[in-house]
Formats: sequence, C-alpha cells, structure tokens
Amino acid sequence: MNAIEIETTANAQGKIEVQLSDKYINKKVRIIILSEDELEEDAWLHAITENPAFDFLHEPSEDIYSLKDGKPFRP
Repeated sequence: MNAIEIETTANAQGKIEVQLSDKYINKKVRIIILSEDELEEDAWLHAITENPAFDFLHEPSEDIYSLKDGKPFRP
C-alpha cells in the first residue's frame, strides 16, 4: 500500500475535489481526511504524552542517546 498526500480545501458545500494520476484509474483507493485544527492536534499530542502505554520510555535503560550522538542538521 502506498500513501500519497494531496492538499485541498473544502468548498462552501463541504465538498472536496481530488485529482489523481492515471495510475489510480480503476483502482480502489482509501481516503483519510485530517483536519489542520490546532486544538485537535494539541489534544492528540497531550493524549499520547499522557498515555501510560509509553511510561517505559521514562526508564533509565531507555535513555540510550545523548547530544553527542548523530550529526547536526543544517538545512
């Protein structure tokens, strides 16, 4: 399964238009709609940071990287 990202805006009637390349003609596709509402994103980030399923990441044995690891990213 491949994922592609297409940005569009819903019109006043709540409809969107998506133009796909010819390779998708007569093929099943799945469309996922993500809202860019900051409040929803903040709520989502809060939910995952408070999720006890990730508590193990706070254990000292999981702290395997330091600021000396990796290379600086300079765009």
